[in-house]
Amino acid sequence: MRKEYIDWLTVEQLIDRLLSILPRDYDIIMAITRGGMIPACLLSYRGRLRHLLVAVEHPPSDLDELFAKPVFSQFPADPLLKGKRVLVVDSIWSTAHSMAAVKQRIEQAGGQADLCVLHYRVAEAWSDIRPDYVAEETDAWIVYPWEPPEETRIEGTGGG
Repeated sequence: MRKEYIDWLTVEQLIDRLLSILPRDYDIIMAITRGGMIPACLLSYRGRLRHLLVAVEHPPSDLDELFAKPVFSQFPADPLLKGKRVLVVDSIWSTAHSMAAVKQRIEQAGGQADLCVLHYRVAEAWSDIRPDYVAEETDAWIVYPWEPPEETRIEGTGGG
């Protein structure tokens, strides 16, 4: 798979693209760790959306875990989500396991979730659900500026 290294200027352009299409009436932005933390913070600051929560996921350590149900070591309590409109943010959409699990938990708590990513990897859209908001579609393996280039990762993982 072709690798594409994204610089900070490109990240800013992707955030601007999302801000141009996102509604501004979200009650909460929820970042999925680790990849969604920086995009969610940028959207929060630049979009003047103040309430930011984090869903801390244990990333897969091998290929068997890649397709397993996501495990969250921290997730916001139901009362924080009930009746709230939540923008869930991650860097890239691959398997959609994390995003689907977060959306389901928010809805079970009585909230409404919209899903947002910087990149939608079309070649690996392994789910029947899609993000509500996408800055850019790609077929590349994206390496963001906050990721060390030498970081060892499982091919096919990286969010969503």
